[in-house]
Amino acid sequence: MKTFFLFTLGLFIGSFLNVCIHRLPTDSFFSPIHSRCPKCKHRLFLLDLIPVFSFIFLRGKCRYCQKGISYYYPLVEISTAIAYSFIGIFCSNFYNCTSYIVFISTLIIIFFTDLKSYIIPDCLTIPCFFIWTALAAVQGSLIPSILGSAIGLIIFSTISIIGKIIYKKPVIGSGDIKLIIMIGAFLGSYRLLLMIYFSFMFAGITSIIIIIFKLKDRKDYIPLGPFLVIGSICSLLLTANRN
Repeated sequence: MKTFFLFTLGLFIGSFLNVCIHRLPTDSFFSPIHSRCPKCKHRLFLLDLIPVFSFIFLRGKCRYCQKGISYYYPLVEISTAIAYSFIGIFCSNFYNCTSYIVFISTLIIIFFTDLKSYIIPDCLTIPCFFIWTALAAVQGSLIPSILGSAIGLIIFSTISIIGKIIYKKPVIGSGDIKLIIMIGAFLGSYRLLLMIYFSFMFAGITSIIIIIFKLKDRKDYIPLGPFLVIGSICSLLLTANRN
């Protein structure tokens, strides 16, 4: 029952996350107030906004202009639902479960904004860093939180400097560095190191696949943010407190 509830909650929260993913990079989060089709700008109503099911019933097309709806929308909703379900499975502590939901929801927004727009919004990473640090202070784990951010900053700044010397261009964006600082504040030092391991492992595997199948040129930019998000979720769930 708990897992089913979290899955359903994830579908509806995922619908809201879609709004954030679409609007945050454009700096127009509060305008327009009502959801609209990004193609024809027609206002969407309740039957158009049921997570996943509206996409299926409408056959992936807008009810009003018949133009295709991006697969990102149901993908975000399903991804959020699955992530919430895993939280329910791996974590039974109510406080931890709630904080994990907020943290992973933030990461999902960042995953898709970076994937779609190559943007990691400062309006998420900077406030969240201070929020996670404050929560860590309340919980008595301020030092691990600060260490996590510091370690992330040092490692990624070093990689950035070395990469710029070797390749004569930035290899890690400032948004990625802000993201790792924010993640470190939540995960702490140990889980951050585990997260970095998973992130680079998935990034390496993906890069090899891209090169083998020639999906992109070797000089093409591949956003790092999504791999940091995947690594964070893996690290978080594998070390989740079941108490």
